[in-house]
Formats: sequence, C-alpha cells, structure tokens
Amino acid sequence: MFNEALKAITDHLEAALVNHTTDVASHPGRFTETELSRLLTARKAVRVSIENTQSVSVTGQGIQEANLLMAAFVICSDSKNEPRHESALLLTEAIIEQLPFNRFGTDYLKPVKPSSISAENLYSGEIDRKGIALWGISWEQTLTRP
Repeated sequence: MFNEALKAITDHLEAALVNHTTDVASHPGRFTETELSRLLTARKAVRVSIENTQSVSVTGQGIQEANLLMAAFVICSDSKNEPRHESALLLTEAIIEQLPFNRFGTDYLKPVKPSSISAENLYSGEIDRKGIALWGISWEQTLTRP
C-alpha cells in the first residue's frame, strides 16, 4: 500500500498545482546535489517521496498502522518572469495549503495533522551555483491497513 499512498499523494499535488505549470512526479527518496540539474526537467518541479517509516503498530483487531514521513521537494530555476526563490516560495506555500487534514482521496490514509507539517529552505552555495532554489516540505501521514 506504500506505492498506492505515494501515487495518491503525487496525483493530488499534480492536480492541485496545475496552475503553477509544474512538473510533479514521485521520486524514490533523497537525492544528491549533483542529481538536481537532472531532476529539473522544467523550470519548476516537485518530487514527492516516502522518506521513512517512523513507526508501525498493530491494534487488537489486527489493523496495522504505519506512520510515514512524507516529503515534497520543490526545485525551481529562474524564468524571465520570476526569480527561482520566488517561484520556490509560491510552490512551497501552495503545497502546504493542500496538506492539513488531507487524506488524498483514500480511505487508508489518515488526515494530515497540521502540527506535523514542516518546510525548510535547503539553500546552499552549491545549489545556488547550479541556478536552483530548493525547498523541502515534510509531513507525517499515517497509513492503515487491515
């Protein structure tokens, strides 16, 4: 069900960001700075991944719950209309607006608790030299399965 959850979240964000002309796709996980140029297939990109499984529990009825740490990475380069850091901030804000209490159209994901949402500017000199702005948004998403 991990793949189904990742697909549901990615599909939802892709639809929600359609007005931002953004390339949204799932990604296997963290990436290195050298991969950033390859990942940026458009001026703006979002890559969604499951970063880890923070905990797994089983209730008395045998229902399993996995507490996942989800992440969306915003990667932007400059355009003639907008500097990369402004594009990245707009996308980061748009993603954060989608997260609170969202189950992403499923019955197996619990609503996102707003207190679990975090965003971080991943700026570094190396990233700046590549002409890229990079933000990481993370949140906890609980997946339940019988």
